Amino acid sequence: MFSSTKNYLTAILIAVFSFVNAQSVSLSFGTVDESSGTMEILMSNDVEVAGFQFNISGATITGASGGSSTDNGFSTSTGGSTVLGFSFSGSTIPAGSGILTILEFSDLGTFSCIEDAVISGLEGANLDVNVGDCIGDPPIFGCTDSSACNYNADATDDDGSCLFAEDFFDCDGNLIGALVQIIHNSASPTVDIYVDGDIVLENFTYRAATPVLTMPTTFNVGIAPAGGSVIADFPFDLEAGGSYVVVATGLLNDDDTPFGLAATASTFGASDGNVGLNVYHGSTDAPSVDVLAAVYDEGEDASILVGDLLYSEFSGYVQVPAADYTIGIAPTGSDPIAEFLAPISGLSGESTLVFASGFLNPADGDPAFGLFAALADGTVLELPQISTIDILYDSPLSFNGFQFNINGVTVLNASGGAAEENGFTVSTGVTTVIGFSLTGGSIDPGNGILTTVQVQGNPADACIESGVTSLVISDQSGEQLYSWVDNCLTINMNLPDPPQSPSDLTAMAMGNDINLLWSASDNADGYYVYQDGIMSDMTIGTSYTSYDLSFSTTYNFCVSAFNAGGESAQSCVDATTDEAPPEPLIAPENL
Repeated sequence: MFSSTKNYLTAILIAVFSFVNAQSVSLSFGTVDESSGTMEILMSNDVEVAGFQFNISGATITGASGGSSTDNGFSTSTGGSTVLGFSFSGSTIPAGSGILTILEFSDLGTFSCIEDAVISGLEGANLDVNVGDCIGDPPIFGCTDSSACNYNADATDDDGSCLFAEDFFDCDGNLIGALVQIIHNSASPTVDIYVDGDIVLENFTYRAATPVLTMPTTFNVGIAPAGGSVIADFPFDLEAGGSYVVVATGLLNDDDTPFGLAATASTFGASDGNVGLNVYHGSTDAPSVDVLAAVYDEGEDASILVGDLLYSEFSGYVQVPAADYTIGIAPTGSDPIAEFLAPISGLSGESTLVFASGFLNPADGDPAFGLFAALADGTVLELPQISTIDILYDSPLSFNGFQFNINGVTVLNASGGAAEENGFTVSTGVTTVIGFSLTGGSIDPGNGILTTVQVQGNPADACIESGVTSLVISDQSGEQLYSWVDNCLTINMNLPDPPQSPSDLTAMAMGNDINLLWSASDNADGYYVYQDGIMSDMTIGTSYTSYDLSFSTTYNFCVSAFNAGGESAQSCVDATTDEAPPEPLIAPENL
């Protein structure tokens, strides 16, 4: 009995559940009249409908009337694309099918759908809603900008997916502009640079460079003094995809080497392990030159990298192994007149334009000749000038080691001379040169080149530093030998001649003190003072006072000069101390 009742109740619940779930509503479009701006919304409902809301995409709804919603006293309102209907009195739309409402629209796109539909039944229960087909042609989403790389000619709606090529490149990444680097090598004022009338570089200084710029293939360059008006225009018509270097060169108001822009096709970058190199002759008063190159500090002879390069000419792009180089500049067919260090070992895969700049014979205020390297990022390096200096020696004795400092230049290395001939090991620092023999060898008495030092800087500024700690010459036992600097670059170990005797020796008594004065002797390291034939003191000055002598007494004073070469003859003078002051009076006693 219990089981039968249970099964009966279960069957009833299933039936009710199925009935409830079978309750559904369908919405669809009816007749759409674009000329009158109306559209029918149809509804098929199995159950009573107490309210509805839905959107019409692609349309602007301006009103709603008629249909079963109006017949059943519903209030229907619209706003934008939204339609809302319900009854203030609680009436419902009975089950059935037909026109729900007739919508008025002011704008209807090419494609519209019923969306976001919500239908409520009795007691506010949400009913399942089925929506019919959309009307019109469905949109095709894509990029609608014809200048974009991914333009879709069939797209009707832009989806924000447009992709554009970078300036001066096509959609395949090919350069359709030109790569250009500009270098200011005219010894003229700081300038502003205009391209097609627009200022692109302000306060562009002498010996400065731009990074590699991406430019159109056809443009006009205007040059103006900084803050001033354009004084010269230069049109350019370049090949698409080309790479170019443009150098401002020459002199303003000069007929022989007038101001201009020199341009050449080039290449930026190089293969791995190499450096791209192009050389430009931009020194207005220099003759045609040979450019020689050798790997720095490997002892190889320099070879001609570029021959007979005239002013305003480019050598052309070549690749050289990434290394530091010595660059020599020589009048065509002659020996180098200047050498420079090009530290480009760290530029593997990159490139540089080396340009000669300045004047070989500068007038007052003019920039001196030099070599500079412009890198692709706009950095300009001044290549340090390097030269060799012969360090000479003159010694009456053999010696086994030396150390000295050179002021005014930077020391790079040292080789050759008597030091190398006698098996010395020579090492260098920024200013210091040290030489010695690991096998006990020595340099014999004589004179000549001790070693040849390669330096960075002006060799005319080089001078060996004097002083017993700065200049050290040692013998076999390590004892320091006498040495001195002669004419900045000669180490002299000969003893100097003894100095001349001091002149103009005078003596003045001051009570029982005697003050001596004399004139200096050339090459004197100091002076000995003698009193009555006995040396009493030594001084490096030209005066001396002898204190607390006896009153009313005559003394003989002599002064000699000395240096490492010996002592001079004496200059002598007699001097008498003053009389003793009277004894103080003694007060009377026993008055």
